[in-house]
Amino acid sequence: MRKSLLSLLLLLDVVDCVVEAATRPLSDEDVEPLASRLDAAVFAYLEAFKIAYGRDSMRHKHHELVHLAEQVLKDKRLLWCFTAERKHIVAKSVMQHNKCRRGFAFGAVARMLTAQISCLDEAPWLPRLDNPAHECPELGHSCRLSRGMKWMGIHVRHGNPVFVGRGHVTLVLLVACVAVGDRFGIMVHPCVQVGAAVYSSEWSVQDVVVRRDLVPTDVLNAAQNWRYASLDRLVVLH
Repeated sequence: MRKSLLSLLLLLDVVDCVVEAATRPLSDEDVEPLASRLDAAVFAYLEAFKIAYGRDSMRHKHHELVHLAEQVLKDKRLLWCFTAERKHIVAKSVMQHNKCRRGFAFGAVARMLTAQISCLDEAPWLPRLDNPAHECPELGHSCRLSRGMKWMGIHVRHGNPVFVGRGHVTLVLLVACVAVGDRFGIMVHPCVQVGAAVYSSEWSVQDVVVRRDLVPTDVLNAAQNWRYASLDRLVVLH
């Protein structure tokens, strides 16, 4: 276990370098020292992994780590690969039954292109109301109303306490979600903060319902852990 633990700790050193390289812009002065640290961390991890598990347990992804520092030096940045991983899943699913080697390359391009075009019919990254969405002419022409919506990758629903903006400064209690054409908004009970602790805050829920139109820079975060302290008081964990 001691050898395995050392291998894990050295892997975390690699992760620290990767996170530092991928989450902030790198100046020309930062690139070479960071690449040097990353290169040393990778080789220390690979040596510890080989000692802990043996050379036969190494995979191609271990070899790919060797090229990370070189890529940082060349591009002056480090790119995340998770989008590519999602594409790999799509590629496997569309090509798993293709047994014709001669036509594999052409078939892969054609099927992948078709799969990506079909995704554009309902792009998952675009804001949208949950179904069912009902027409509500009282709020405006072509206005639709729903109990929930997806906004910038975050799903919110009726009854959710939702933080609007960065941090935990503005809280609302969601009543409904509104769409007018390609513009979206929320109907909410505003909340007033009445107390705060290190990991929680208490809010008074107002009776009035107001409409707030959303703009692309708005950030919504549904509170994950909360409870009613009384009929009009919410306690929310941060």
